[in-house]
Amino acid sequence: SMNGGELNTWEFKDHISSWDSCLITEYIKQDQYAMDLYPNSTNTIRVLVLVDPDTHEPFIAAAAQRIGSKTTGYLDNFTLGGYSANVDLNTGELSTAITKSDTLKKKKPVWHEIHPDTGARIKGIRVPKWNRIKSDLIGLMNNLPYIRCVGLDVVVSKGETVVIEGNSYPQFGVIQTHSPLLKNPRARRFYQYYGII
Repeated sequence: SMNGGELNTWEFKDHISSWDSCLITEYIKQDQYAMDLYPNSTNTIRVLVLVDPDTHEPFIAAAAQRIGSKTTGYLDNFTLGGYSANVDLNTGELSTAITKSDTLKKKKPVWHEIHPDTGARIKGIRVPKWNRIKSDLIGLMNNLPYIRCVGLDVVVSKGETVVIEGNSYPQFGVIQTHSPLLKNPRARRFYQYYGII
């Protein structure tokens, strides 16, 4: 189906043959916990993975659940007015959420336990199978030894870890709005080793 209508194979091929510069991908349906947060966007987890310069082992430095809003429409983009909730690295539990647009308007952080657009609880919700997600991402990074720093956008779909994107510049605001990244000793060592700080 396409835009609510059914097309046969030939109609579909004819329709897309006029498109320019497009990419067609598999549709990923997010698990219910993410759908409950905000159903109009795919709500991804931004996971910052670094490689320890001393042990050469990848580790998860921080993670934030991104959540869409009326402002972002079909996106979960924090910069455009979406919400960010910290993901506790041990438990997968979400913190209160913040949006950049509230902070810009009100000049001080506004924290939300409940999503203002949907009434859905954010604080205390747990990302399902969080330990498996962490293990999957570390395994992925072990297979990509040339990458030292990446912000992975993850969707939980049917209980599986789906990485939809890797970012070389992982938008630190979505993560550091909750806690300074350099409070993590391993992250601090990483940035010192590479002369970033």
